[in-house]
Amino acid sequence: MTVRNTAGATVRTLSGSDARGLQTADWDGKDSAGRLVANGTYTWTLTAQPADGQGAALNRSGSLTVMAGAAAPRDYAGNDGVGDLFTLNSSDALTVQRGSGNGTLGSKVSGSGWPTSAKFVPYGHLSSDRCNDILVRLSSGALRAYRPACGKAPGDLAEMSAERLTVDLTASIHALLHEGGEVHADESARHSAG
Repeated sequence: MTVRNTAGATVRTLSGSDARGLQTADWDGKDSAGRLVANGTYTWTLTAQPADGQGAALNRSGSLTVMAGAAAPRDYAGNDGVGDLFTLNSSDALTVQRGSGNGTLGSKVSGSGWPTSAKFVPYGHLSSDRCNDILVRLSSGALRAYRPACGKAPGDLAEMSAERLTVDLTASIHALLHEGGEVHADESARHSAG
């Protein structure tokens, strides 16, 4: 069985042994390296060769939706694997507009009390909860991380808890230049209450 993401890239290939009768194929939602895949839609193709070598292979395919995997980039509402858009209006309302996956926007979720001078960065997940977080730079220069519940858009500011962050840019630059990989927020930010 081969599992592919929406871009058509193979995420995982599973193989079985020779057997007769009814067979099942189970996928644990992980890629070939053993990491949880991002929430979203995946396709699968199952190919079974005849046990006696006679006749054509049997091919079946379909699609499935992962909703309890890793956080997909910029997916804040619904765990659907599709990026969402943040807007902030002059009346202090932060709105998350759900992406549709085809270039249009869907339903909206809004919360009030957000400073109109704030700058929002839909960062990704900063902790091990597999939920996307939001970095907010306040007009004072303070950087805050807000952690809405998984699949839930941020609501009213008064209902959100925040952590003050001090970002260690030296570690981030070192990781990019010398390791050639990603900068993981868990490794490049120090958290403190406030």
